[in-house]
Amino acid sequence: MVSFMNPIGISPVSIALPNRRNSSAPPIVIEPTAPINTGKPMISGEPREGVTLVATRGVWSTGGVGISSYEYQWLREGEPIQDATSETYTLTADDNYNALSVEVIARNALGLGIAESDPTGRVAPAPHAPVNTELPTITGIARSQEVLAANSNGQWTGNGDELLDFNYQWLTDGVAMPGKTGTTILLTDNEVGKRISLRVTAINSVGATVVESLQTAAVIAAQFQPAIVSRPTITGVARSSYTLTVSTGTWNNGGSPIHTYTYQWFADDVAIAGATTNTFTITDAELGKRIRAEVTAINAVGSITATTVPTAVVAEAVLPPSVITAPRITGTARQYETLTVSDGEWNANDGTISGYTYEWKRSGVVIPGETGNTYTLTADDVGKRIQAFVTATNEAGSTTRATSQTSTVTLPLKPVAITKPVVSGTVAVGEVLTTTDGVWNDNGNPITAIIYQWRAGSTNIAGATNNTYTVQSSDIGKRLSATVTAINEGGGTSSITDQTIIVPVPPEAPTVITNPVITGLAKGGVLLTASTGTWNVNGSPITEYLFQWYAGGLEIAGATAANFTPDDNHAGSVITVGVRAINALGTSEEARSAGTAPVRPTVEPPTNRTLPFITPTNASPDSLLDADSGNWDGNGEDPVFSYQWWKDGVEIPGASAITHQLTEDDIGAFFHVVVTATNSAGSKSANSSQIGPVTSSISSNLVLDYRVYDLAGMPKVNVSLPLDYEILAV
Repeated sequence: MVSFMNPIGISPVSIALPNRRNSSAPPIVIEPTAPINTGKPMISGEPREGVTLVATRGVWSTGGVGISSYEYQWLREGEPIQDATSETYTLTADDNYNALSVEVIARNALGLGIAESDPTGRVAPAPHAPVNTELPTITGIARSQEVLAANSNGQWTGNGDELLDFNYQWLTDGVAMPGKTGTTILLTDNEVGKRISLRVTAINSVGATVVESLQTAAVIAAQFQPAIVSRPTITGVARSSYTLTVSTGTWNNGGSPIHTYTYQWFADDVAIAGATTNTFTITDAELGKRIRAEVTAINAVGSITATTVPTAVVAEAVLPPSVITAPRITGTARQYETLTVSDGEWNANDGTISGYTYEWKRSGVVIPGETGNTYTLTADDVGKRIQAFVTATNEAGSTTRATSQTSTVTLPLKPVAITKPVVSGTVAVGEVLTTTDGVWNDNGNPITAIIYQWRAGSTNIAGATNNTYTVQSSDIGKRLSATVTAINEGGGTSSITDQTIIVPVPPEAPTVITNPVITGLAKGGVLLTASTGTWNVNGSPITEYLFQWYAGGLEIAGATAANFTPDDNHAGSVITVGVRAINALGTSEEARSAGTAPVRPTVEPPTNRTLPFITPTNASPDSLLDADSGNWDGNGEDPVFSYQWWKDGVEIPGASAITHQLTEDDIGAFFHVVVTATNSAGSKSANSSQIGPVTSSISSNLVLDYRVYDLAGMPKVNVSLPLDYEILAV
């Protein structure tokens, strides 16, 4: 290719050259091209961290127009390394254990050519002191008189294949133990209650690194096999067919809990085959022999055996008790009466009767819960027969004997009047008469009800069935009396009072005894209620009451019921009510009540009942404070609430929402909120209690942008650390 220069640059053209070998042949035509690599680029330098590698660009065909420039791009495992675009490249820790190559780019006017070198070997780390990748560990029991050992030195990376040396130092609660520099340590009582750890120092030709194992549990006191404090004992009777029981005895566990007790029974010091529980039932094979037991206590350290004192010589078995005289029931077979069963007379049959138990049956059916020697008859027993069963027990067992059945249980006796009832009160129309119950003998059967019937002459008065009776105008000219009936489960008995004097004709209209009373809150929209007061009917029942309400002493038009609701037109006025009573003889004079307090308006400004409060009370910069309005009385109208937040006693501009977000600027500050309740009658404000100071908080995974250096001095950035890491310097 032939190139010609022009003012703009190189302009490649195709040219024809004569064929010198054959002048008659066509000329040879040479076409210009982009650069072509004919010999790969090469890298020189040792592949080790910190070494500078040098690239040669290789051999290129110029394409007939020359090469204008060469460019370089270093690659790590085939991926471009940022900013690595020169002929040289210094290896970093990021390159460790990776292979590097270099791309060379040749350019001319017609384009570019790219060639990549062969890769280097794997980059080796720079020489460095040992680096721990797994902490050393300790084996053994953390207990006095036990040996702890370094289970491993941990895992380390060093300076290539260079072997490491290790030194050791044992620590108690983080403090070095003088002279304890071997791979094992014997614990003593001096270490009880403390935690043990091991400090391991790894050493190579570059330097040394120290790490510490995790601490053991607190060292406990030395432990021993159990020691007997008080020997086991046997309970039970040494007699054939009886069961003996052995206790464990009392032991000192030697500092290690006793986890098992084992047992072995002996007859005259010969082990009884299979008798290895804490109980043993004697057989005839043991007659004439003494029984003892061995108890073995076992803990984690070892075992010790203790022996009981032998029993008395085993005697023959006894028989259960047998009856001589059967038990019998005494008492009256009537509801509410108490029956008693005797034990009867028994033969103990060479044993000792330890006690008696009892069971009662109703017509052959067991009565639940009745297990004493007495039984009180109930309504369920009426019409049925009762029987008792007595069981006698001795060492050999129990025997039960029944009584004969009682006669059929009957109802209890009816009440009997001792003194008749008496009527008291004024015998006049409208007056109340009262009868006593009288005095009764219930015959052992509780009186369950008293009923009453009033009579006019010899005729029962319809509906007059209480112990009181208000004399009616229909009773005028008649004598009154009351029949009182006492009832128990045996039936009812009646007793009649003496008759009263003849009921006289009433003389006049009602007269007031106590004035009417107004109840209710004197406030617009609130209902007031008037009582009638109390009246003397003067012989003729009151048939009607008339009401008139007053405001400030003036009649309120239309307010003539027993109830009245004031409105805002009555605000400030004192309310009273007048009542008139009417009977057959006329209308009474008006009885006027006392006045109320001045009437309050229907709606009043709100009233705070419980103060507002803020949650949470333990706040941090990321807390959202929330205001609770507290409890308010709207006084007739629901209030609307507004809020203003305060910081360290100063109002916070614009902080008028129900919530307030804290920031880092609030650390150490105190806050409260003012809540204002408003209705149509006005506003009232209340302050919450103050919370604070606001304390700083750190999230459980904090990412800090800070610089950390490894032992080789290489920087690390944007490292995420859990909170239990201690940052020594920033």
